[in-house]
Amino acid sequence: MKTVSPEVDLIGKNSYFVHLLRHQKKYLLILLLGTLIAPAFLAWKNQQPLLQHGESYYYLALLQTFIPGEALYQYAFILPLLLAVASFFLFFGWAGKTKLTPAFTFFTVLFLIMTPAFIHTFTTVSGYAALTFLVLLGLVLLTSSRWYKYACFIPFITAAFIDLLSIIIILFLLGTYYITHRKDHSLLLLLGAVMIAMFIISAVIWDAPLVRGPFHDQEARVDLISDLGSFSGVSFILLLLSGLGIASAWKKKQGYLAYVLLVLLILSYMYNTQTVFLLSLMIVFFAASGFILLFERAWVLGVLKKFTFLVVLLTLLFSTMTYIDRATLRGPSLEELQALRWIEDHTTSDTLVFSDPEDSYLVRYFAQREPFYMFHEERSQPFRANLTATVLGSTYIDTTFPILEENQISVLYVSSTLREKYPADQGLLFVLKNERFKLLYSSAGQEVWMFKKAGVR
Repeated sequence: MKTVSPEVDLIGKNSYFVHLLRHQKKYLLILLLGTLIAPAFLAWKNQQPLLQHGESYYYLALLQTFIPGEALYQYAFILPLLLAVASFFLFFGWAGKTKLTPAFTFFTVLFLIMTPAFIHTFTTVSGYAALTFLVLLGLVLLTSSRWYKYACFIPFITAAFIDLLSIIIILFLLGTYYITHRKDHSLLLLLGAVMIAMFIISAVIWDAPLVRGPFHDQEARVDLISDLGSFSGVSFILLLLSGLGIASAWKKKQGYLAYVLLVLLILSYMYNTQTVFLLSLMIVFFAASGFILLFERAWVLGVLKKFTFLVVLLTLLFSTMTYIDRATLRGPSLEELQALRWIEDHTTSDTLVFSDPEDSYLVRYFAQREPFYMFHEERSQPFRANLTATVLGSTYIDTTFPILEENQISVLYVSSTLREKYPADQGLLFVLKNERFKLLYSSAGQEVWMFKKAGVR
């Protein structure tokens, strides 16, 4: 996509803005660190784990199979921050090689840092945070004129282990580079062949998922727009600005390859909202273009132009601060950790635990017990997804009890989150009043119940 000239004056002759563009890397890095450290500080202040959300504990549980113990957990919160800082410098390195204008680079990075999807991804042990770092590293190496450009195979191949969509995106980027640059064709063809081979191996032999996740209850509309209360997504104002950027590029018949990628990511998001971060990258890209287009035009009233400029930025700032304020609401809380530790200490290692699917990742990592069903298993184990929905929603013991018995479920973890989702007079919370359930643990809204076998008192 064509970007505006670096000489474009967006908000009038303003020496502060010129200074900001000239030293943007320094100021944006400070903003990046402050934005990503803030959620961890709030979690620490509330005596919560510094890592939030189920995806973190999905990956940590996987790593625990290779490195037992909790040493990973104690220091894992540093990993997303390191990936963010490394990606930050890699992006500026790549932007310099592709000759993006200072204004476009500044507003792209600024909008991205202030986007909840970015904050969520880089305060979580996330596959797409790793993908961002690996792709940027691969592109920087690939566009190098020195011998170590051949090292680009390492990050690209590593990224192929995340999921199949990651390989598709890499192939698209390599194809775009092949079309737009008249060099390194032999290297690109070899790299493309390797990535295609990785795709076939991952899909056929390893049975890798198209998208790894989701790790939460999906709701496409809410997950995209953070202003609706989601724990990710983008601000509504960025969607409006991206619409302006898309319309402008379409009118000028520019950026057709970006449109192809946008359509691919929209389809991916409709399939699985876990890809909201990848879609947000494209939204931010077009939003930055639309923002610059809006303010490069001549305005009749210069004061109104400056006022509108500030309103847009303050709206984004408010959306970001609101998101950070609620970023720690999706646990685990200190009370949840105590309940999960109780399960670990008072149940056998082969105990199968029934819980809300969003709590299942915490059950596996902190309680060290196998949960009955986790969200990312929806397509691999659809029968468990259906059984979980039935148990959570059914008021009839003739429906609930056979499911618990046939699947040998003896322990149920009822968190305060589950109680907020379901009414007390319906579904599982109502069935718990039956004499076959025994309350084992209760503290601050967290409960652990035992389901007794038939005939056992």
